[in-house]
Amino acid sequence: MADLTKFREKVVPIWKSNGLFFFCLFSLYVGQGISYGPICLFHFVLPIYVLNEVLKGIQWRKLITSESIPFHLLYLIIFGISLFHPLNFKYLYFYGLSYGIFCTLWLKRSFIVDNYKLIALFMGLLIGTDLIIASLEFLTPFRYPISRISEYNHLFGRNFNMFASQSYCFDVNYVQSSPTGFHWNQNNLAFVFLMAFPFSILLKNAFFKNALRMIMIVLIVSTGSRLGFYAVTSIFILQIIIEFTKKEWYLLLPSLTIAFILSDGFYYFPTGMKKVKEVALISDSVFTDRFPEHCYEKKNSQESRSALLSKGKQLFFNNPIIGYGAGGFTHEIELMNEGIENEADSLVTNAHNFILELLVDFGLLVALPLFLLILRIFQKLRRNKISELLLIFGLGIAMLSGTVMVSSLVYFIPFYLFLFLTYNVLSDDNGNLSLE
Repeated sequence: MADLTKFREKVVPIWKSNGLFFFCLFSLYVGQGISYGPICLFHFVLPIYVLNEVLKGIQWRKLITSESIPFHLLYLIIFGISLFHPLNFKYLYFYGLSYGIFCTLWLKRSFIVDNYKLIALFMGLLIGTDLIIASLEFLTPFRYPISRISEYNHLFGRNFNMFASQSYCFDVNYVQSSPTGFHWNQNNLAFVFLMAFPFSILLKNAFFKNALRMIMIVLIVSTGSRLGFYAVTSIFILQIIIEFTKKEWYLLLPSLTIAFILSDGFYYFPTGMKKVKEVALISDSVFTDRFPEHCYEKKNSQESRSALLSKGKQLFFNNPIIGYGAGGFTHEIELMNEGIENEADSLVTNAHNFILELLVDFGLLVALPLFLLILRIFQKLRRNKISELLLIFGLGIAMLSGTVMVSSLVYFIPFYLFLFLTYNVLSDDNGNLSLE
């Protein structure tokens, strides 16, 4: 009871006095999870928040610091190069939106650094809500209504029904057991959990921390994201380095979960689940699905990604310095598809590789601010504790994996939220990612 009173006295007043800021964080986290068609909650909340800050008075000079230069340079290159190519306003809008989010959070930097623990708690509550929704989607018939798998998404301005045709090329049970949470797509949800996973190392309660890890691992597998599972396994192995010496026996919860999945039920007790077999190193489960013949005329996911990678490398070497401008990769794929007679040979237009997409769109010039950004992060890491060092390396693994997991990070607002909030704290001399 004393802890609850202390919580109310310390936390609630700050949340109330900065309610619009936290509401802004909420709207950015849920993204298209609260929307009607292309109009999302953050389209209203973000401008209102910015206007409110302007009316209170903004010290614009705070935008330009040595730590913020890499991001300013990155977006200067993005917009500058795009001016030399046919403008793709859709892509420029998303780059502009992400830059606006960066500037908005950077101007709030001192507040974010001083109140990092409260912001981390708030983000934890959002992730916890996502975990609950995802668990219900995985274990029950419940489906978040604004989801690509929901039969009710048309009520929210979405003209998408993946079950409309009876000749679909997927296992219905496989898809229906795939959670999406707030984030429309299964891979998007897996990426959000993957970005959140490294922060578990900061939690003090051993049981809660490892039970949370176990749930995240299971839900990432339930999305069908193979890369997501291997990435979260790698991050957990890093975390064991520091926690194993503490003799936290609750580490067995996620450890045995990973071992169970990698061996498909320790081999002798096969789960009979396709998603487990897809990531298992050894498995005795057998599946013999047969889809309509037209399904085998199309490229599967791996073939499509390989073709996109090959085309992307070709485009990059054709124009390696300044690229094709924002959306150039997508535009070139669209042009290529127009010249293909057999529709089965066409490719999806999203790159499914954000690093390659950046190189194709903006050439080698985009590598300079990214190098400066990584350099700044490593300069800060030298002064951090081992737990924070592992957190950043884990987050690096997560974000690098996300560049391939998600069709394009250009659109994915939660990615920018995690990146900018973390960098705000990490780059400040007084910043501390620890929850102590």
